Amino acid sequence: MTDGEAQANQDATDSAQQVAAAQAQLASDQAQTHPDPVKIAADTAAVTAAQDSAATTALHDTQAIHQAQANLTNAQNSAAATALHDAQAIHQAGAAVTTAQQQLAATKAADAVHTEPPRSTALASARDDVTGAQAQLQSAQLALSATTLVAPANGVIAVINGVVGESVSTNGATGFITLEEPGSS
Repeated sequence: MTDGEAQANQDATDSAQQVAAAQAQLASDQAQTHPDPVKIAADTAAVTAAQDSAATTALHDTQAIHQAQANLTNAQNSAAATALHDAQAIHQAGAAVTTAQQQLAATKAADAVHTEPPRSTALASARDDVTGAQAQLQSAQLALSATTLVAPANGVIAVINGVVGESVSTNGATGFITLEEPGSS
């Protein structure tokens, strides 16, 4: 039983006692051999006032009980909402921890791959690739040097005996380019 309910029960008991006392006084005055009409009217008014007071007290107590019950319901609803909010926050925090653990595991796996020494087959394959690339580079450098004309001495080009794209032989009587000494023409 709540404090409000206990107070309402006490108020109802007090009011009932006041009504009973007023009714007893009225009955006593009416039972006299020479009833006094003024005293009977006053006793009747006292009974009515006690009954009105009891009704008013009962109404106030009922309203207080309803208000207390509404407050209790609000408090229970608030507690349930808070518990739900807390449960959601705990779930979200747990999900964040799980995500962070997964990211940590992925990072560790990636780091392990990067720090692991190469396998012997992968290393041999890479060495073969480097050797092949060096051979291609030398071949390209040789092809490039074959496309460059270098004069055996300083001079000015006097005649070009060929066109772009034409093959040149080294055993011909005339050269591809004829040079003159500077200032001889």
